[in-house]
Amino acid sequence: MIIKTQVYKLSKDVLRQEIDGETVLLDMKSENYFGLNDVGSHVLEMLQDGSNLDSLVSHLLSIYEIGKQQLEIDITELLQQLLDAGLISPS
Repeated sequence: MIIKTQVYKLSKDVLRQEIDGETVLLDMKSENYFGLNDVGSHVLEMLQDGSNLDSLVSHLLSIYEIGKQQLEIDITELLQQLLDAGLISPS
């Protein structure tokens, strides 16, 4: 479960690389890789800077034309997917 005030970080066994404008995450334990679109890449950058869900939503609202409620749902789903896959962990 994603907590709005929790800060998440890239897990220690995950490598991040930019390839052709896409962020690719490689889980060294499972040897699986995951691709992120522009928004996902932006979210990951902000996580590495110590942002939590509330600050992610506030910042992304200033960039993308989307309602706050929908953006919060979308970002929460992304964070949950990353957490479930072991790509991020609570800081």
